[in-house]
Amino acid sequence: EGLLEAPGLVAGIRRLAVIDPAGGNQPIANEDGTVEVVFNGEIYNFVELREQLEAKGHRFATRSDTEVLVHLWEEHGPELVQRLNGMFAFCIHDRRQRRTFLARDRLGIKPLYWVAQEDKVVFASELAVLLDHPDVRAEVNPEALVEMFCLQYVSGSRTLYREVREVRPGAFVDIRDGRLNHQSWWELPQNEGSADAPRDAGSRAQELRQLLASAVAYRTVSDVPLGMFLSGGLDSSIICALLAQHSNRPVQTFSVGFDGQPAFDEREHARAVAGAFGAEHHELVVSAVQIAEHLPQLIAHLRAPVMDPALLPTWVLSRFA
Repeated sequence: EGLLEAPGLVAGIRRLAVIDPAGGNQPIANEDGTVEVVFNGEIYNFVELREQLEAKGHRFATRSDTEVLVHLWEEHGPELVQRLNGMFAFCIHDRRQRRTFLARDRLGIKPLYWVAQEDKVVFASELAVLLDHPDVRAEVNPEALVEMFCLQYVSGSRTLYREVREVRPGAFVDIRDGRLNHQSWWELPQNEGSADAPRDAGSRAQELRQLLASAVAYRTVSDVPLGMFLSGGLDSSIICALLAQHSNRPVQTFSVGFDGQPAFDEREHARAVAGAFGAEHHELVVSAVQIAEHLPQLIAHLRAPVMDPALLPTWVLSRFA
């Protein structure tokens, strides 16, 4: 864990170390300390980006994917996000420009919340942390609550709390000279490829296979052991097959079952897939009582409803893994 401290800014970080666990402690700065970053997530294409930056004369002090962010900022400013392949929420502070830049990945895999007040901006990657700030009011927005129960999510950048907003997926917040700019840097393409010549199912399947293989290969770059959740369904089975191709050791797979609930127990399917690809399989069986015991801690972390029935089993399986 660490602190980024600058005039008018304090940002804390508790790091999940995946790349360069020993050397990648945050905040990480550029060569002269004028640009610093705190970062949650992974930059999958950091190796290619690092090579490009080193060719331009940038010197790296770590092997961490985080460090590419400060050097990309020096080269491209806010446009750095266009070059990133990953899941991320980060804060970059530029001391020379007296500028703070918050950004979130295209699909919003990593959360990022913020509150804009007259004299300050408060931000965090967890609601619980943000709401613990003494100047942030945990006042529920009734309209957002109705929307949550009707649609199972809150649209736009709103949250269930009147004062709190999300940095939208594929968006950034640029704070400079007392001004805020919350702007999208990526949007889902509409009707992409509609003007292209018709393609047969075989060519589309081949393209999908290549994209999936590339995505899995990027995610195998790690300095810590890798594992995956396996249900035995189509999605996780495909990922297991591809991960086995990219690993020189058995894939670590994890599945959860429910005591006395055979209709919701997918362990048999998961076991079969794990066996087919030579995975080292791990199973957890939980009861309704055990699930209920986890609720208080889970609610304390979330501080807002999540309309996903997989939330609880994912939570207990993550702790088990």
